[in-house]
Amino acid sequence: LKSLTGNELHVLLNSLGPYTQHFRSNAASLISRFFGAFEIRWESCKMQIVVMNNVLCCAPHLEPHVVYDLKGTTEDRWVSPRPGTVLKDLNFADKIIGIADFRKKNELLHTLRKDTRFLRDHNIMDYSVCLGVHYCGDDQHPSGEELNAAPGLSSHLAVLRGFEPSFQYT
Repeated sequence: LKSLTGNELHVLLNSLGPYTQHFRSNAASLISRFFGAFEIRWESCKMQIVVMNNVLCCAPHLEPHVVYDLKGTTEDRWVSPRPGTVLKDLNFADKIIGIADFRKKNELLHTLRKDTRFLRDHNIMDYSVCLGVHYCGDDQHPSGEELNAAPGLSSHLAVLRGFEPSFQYT
C-alpha cells in the first residue's frame, strides 16, 4: 500500500491507458504494478491509496540483506546504516554490483531505458530504483527456479544473479 496525494492519483488515473500499454509491450518492465486505487473517507478525512506489487517479493531465504532506494541525486540521500534501514544513494555511491549474465545485464539496461523514457514522456518525475541485495556464500547460489518472478506480479529481471568485485571499497 502507498498513500497518494489527490494530484498523484489524478496523474495515475489519467495515465492508465499508456501505463497498461507499456506493460503489454514491455513485459520485463521494472515499473511498479498497480493493482487498485482507492479513496477512503471517514468523517471529514479522506485518503487516497494504491495497492501495488512488492518489488522485493521472493522466497524467504532470498530476502535482501540490504535495500537501497536510489533516486539519482545526492541531496539528503544518506542515512546511518543500521539493520532494517533502507539505504540511499550516498550509501550506495562506493558500491559496484556486477551482473554475471551479460545477456541479462543488457536486457536490464534496455528495460531501464524504456521504463525511464516512459516515465519521462508522461512527466512522472518522482521515481526511484529499489535495489535489494542478498549475499550468498560461494556454494549457496539459488537455482534458476528460485530466481523466476511470478508472472504478472513482477519482471523476470527483478531477481538477477550478481557479484561484487573483490577490489570494492566500503
